[in-house]
Amino acid sequence: MKAHKIFLFACLNFMASVSYAQPETVIVGKKTDGTDLKAECYTFPQRIETFSMSDKGDYLCISFRETTQSGKYLKNKGEIGFYDVKNRQLLWTQPIDFATTQVTCMSEGVLTTRNNNKISLLSKENGEKRWETKLFPIHADDSLELILGYSSATSNKLRAVYLPFGNELWQKKMPHKYGWNQVLDLDRNKRLIVADDLHKLDFMTGEL
Repeated sequence: MKAHKIFLFACLNFMASVSYAQPETVIVGKKTDGTDLKAECYTFPQRIETFSMSDKGDYLCISFRETTQSGKYLKNKGEIGFYDVKNRQLLWTQPIDFATTQVTCMSEGVLTTRNNNKISLLSKENGEKRWETKLFPIHADDSLELILGYSSATSNKLRAVYLPFGNELWQKKMPHKYGWNQVLDLDRNKRLIVADDLHKLDFMTGEL
């Protein structure tokens, strides 16, 4: 089976280690002073489809996707794994259908988004579903523990869902005919959203 690797740079102050990962230090380039730029490399027996890290840098979510026996074609089956970065420990794995589900690593756990506009949060401790709600997600703000989105792709009512419990905090009319191009941090809870127009919004209250 072909091995797959993740390179984790020392400048990120981050390493992930599990029982079946084989760590090694590799040279990935040169620094401006001419010295070697090194990274920790962990080799996994599965094919790595995606990986994401929580904003706080404390957890890593890796999705492993199965292939046909020849290794030439992808299957829709696989697993997601949730890693505690500080303790270098695999907390849990769970099956996933790549045809219908996307995953995002958050500090509270794994956010899953399905094609039927339903999102759910899987517990970081054991992978159990903590809550589920209907939402077409647009933006996740891990630092504020919020998920922003619309009831559907054509809705103009922006909704904020509180990540720990899945409850709705507020609704606000905000058209998005051309989607969201960018979200810029301003101060504290305020963000500048580029969506059709410019919108300055307090993410915690929904006030402009």
